[in-house]
Parts: sequence; C-alpha cells; structure tokens
Amino acid sequence: FENSDESVKFNIEALKLKCDVLRQHIATCNQRLSEALQQTPMDYADDTQMPSDERQYQDAD
Repeated sequence: FENSDESVKFNIEALKLKCDVLRQHIATCNQRLSEALQQTPMDYADDTQMPSDERQYQDAD
C-alpha cells in the first residue's frame, strides 16, 4: 500500500481532467442551444409550446 497515496493523487487528477472536459462540453452545448433558440421562430420560443406529438407523450404519463 506504499503507492496508495500516489494512486489516489493520480485518480484525483484524472477526475479533474474529466470534470474539465465535461464543463467544456456543457459550455459548448449551452452556446449551441442559445444559438438555436435565437434562430427559432418566436412561436416556438416559449417553453409551454411544443409539437402535438410531444404533448401526447407527456399526457400519457
């Protein structure tokens, strides 16, 4: 178990890298969503409006 500290440090650094990748992915997705919402006609910009087929699935719950 003498290398356990090094193993823990390595695993923590690996997790930090994964978190950084996920943060960047979230930021990219948020940017793409914002751009898509800007291009969407105002009729569909309201979250309460959705296509009728999606409404059917939610009503089934």
